[in-house]
Amino acid sequence: MLRETGKVSLAYYMRVLALQDQFLEDVRATLDARQDSAWPRVIRKRRRDLIMEEMGELSWSRVDLVLCLEALEIDETAPELRELVHRYELDIDRPLERVYALFLKMYKDMPRMMAEQDRSGMLELQMLGIKSMGEMRTINKRHARLVGGALGEADRVRFEKLTRERAFPAVFGNTKVLQLIDAAGGFGDLTAEQEASVRELRAQYQRQLDPANAAWAAAIDERDENYDLEQEMLGSEESVEIVRARKHRYELDEVFTSRLEGLLTPEQRQRLETGHK
Repeated sequence: MLRETGKVSLAYYMRVLALQDQFLEDVRATLDARQDSAWPRVIRKRRRDLIMEEMGELSWSRVDLVLCLEALEIDETAPELRELVHRYELDIDRPLERVYALFLKMYKDMPRMMAEQDRSGMLELQMLGIKSMGEMRTINKRHARLVGGALGEADRVRFEKLTRERAFPAVFGNTKVLQLIDAAGGFGDLTAEQEASVRELRAQYQRQLDPANAAWAAAIDERDENYDLEQEMLGSEESVEIVRARKHRYELDEVFTSRLEGLLTPEQRQRLETGHK
């Protein structure tokens, strides 16, 4: 049954890829010579779109620096960036090509390996994937520094913030505490004293949040620098540094959530819990 399910999944996946390939070829047929000369870049982007979101949780391996520039509306074709972006696309595409081939092999072989309990074969495929992710992680970190260094101060700060958030989404996402504080700050019935207290609470939280997040991200980065898949599969415990940093962040969140609730009336707290203003 497992093999048959694998065959159906493979057939579906290959059909989707074939349709996409045909669509792209149809688009290419409409291009003039100048436009066609840029076609390799389209294919490289397609590989990033297909693969990067499917990667594991190894920090930095899923960060597409070109998409970061686009999200910030920074002109990647500017003279100071054009060559850097071109070199990044070429460098990141090499492991992406290998990962794409690996995905196809996994689609073909994984059902059989699972049915036959071929642990060594599965581990080998996973190790190849981890190796490629590690290479992508290194490339992204190196090129993020290069691109950031070519930007003006304001854009560099925005670029570093966004790439850091995408490299460590569990750490740097908009926290529930900030969402609650901002929601409370929007209440129309706050007194002047409450408004001032909520603003100060947000500032205090942000000042303590930044170093707490930096410590958590650094601990994750250290783990990923020396990632050991075999140890992970054996159920190795998380590092002391990650556990400590995450615990500190969660305790910080609890403290400031409690402080926020203490600034509000019972009726306002009820509205905050239900999401009403």
